[in-house]
Amino acid sequence: MTCPRGMTVIEVVISLGLLTIALLGVAGAHTIASASLRQGKRMSQATAMAQELAGLLAALPYSSSGSQPTGTFANVTTANDADLTDAAGAIDASTATNPVSANIVDHAEGELPASVLVALSPIGVSIPNSNITVFQRYWSIAPIADPLTPANVGGVTIAAIVRWPVGSGYNHVAVVATRYDPQQLRE
Repeated sequence: MTCPRGMTVIEVVISLGLLTIALLGVAGAHTIASASLRQGKRMSQATAMAQELAGLLAALPYSSSGSQPTGTFANVTTANDADLTDAAGAIDASTATNPVSANIVDHAEGELPASVLVALSPIGVSIPNSNITVFQRYWSIAPIADPLTPANVGGVTIAAIVRWPVGSGYNHVAVVATRYDPQQLRE
């Protein structure tokens, strides 16, 4: 019969080292999971805001001057027409502090009349210890040719874009809606 023996100091130190490594792995996984959860929350909030903006824009009266839409539906820059939702991520670059002047998007939320802005969910929340607003809303417009008279614009495709800061850049989501010129539909 053998007697149980105690653990040596070396065995205890090795056991504590292995336990420390395991606990560091658990802490690292927790940190990654927390960051992913925070990012997922931001993405779902931004998506809801983009859907809200797209719905609101699609419900606004369509205004045009001849065959070109004006005001809210003006195609300010044609540079973004091929990539209306900015899948290339130009709006996500840290240098894109003003995407409207950089010709990445056509319009910013501040262009909406006050009576329309009150219909949108507020986004005045700032990141703690900074002056950076969590969300920014923009939209881009691309013309839709009139099928009967291709030289005329029969409506627009609207990409409502919401972005938020991440690290030294931004992430964004986009929701697409369509608005047709009621004058073109009557002809």
